[in-house]
Amino acid sequence: MIRSDLVARLKLAAPALAKREIMPILTHFLFDGKQVTAYNDEIGLRLPCTVPFEGMVRGDLLIDLLDSSKAKEVEFEPAETEVLIKAASAKMTVPLATGGEELFAFPAVTKGTEVKD
Repeated sequence: MIRSDLVARLKLAAPALAKREIMPILTHFLFDGKQVTAYNDEIGLRLPCTVPFEGMVRGDLLIDLLDSSKAKEVEFEPAETEVLIKAASAKMTVPLATGGEELFAFPAVTKGTEVKD
């Protein structure tokens, strides 16, 4: 996956991350393998984003890690409770949170309101 494309996508979703940890889950991105979702109890954003794992990763940590790298590509190696992120020679394991996905449930999208990538 091209790192700069992923960072750009995550930065588009970042305004929907909570700035304060009222509920820790609101500071996380939810990945379902095909989309990334962020919700801060006021606004929610869901964007196409294909990754090889499902679960929640702390948003600011992920953006900072990927944004500071100069690698062209980024790879993810998911495990049960964590994700190994590889960008060039840098490697970092981040916790993969599960549970609470119901907070990210959006109303059904109708054809009139659907926005495609």
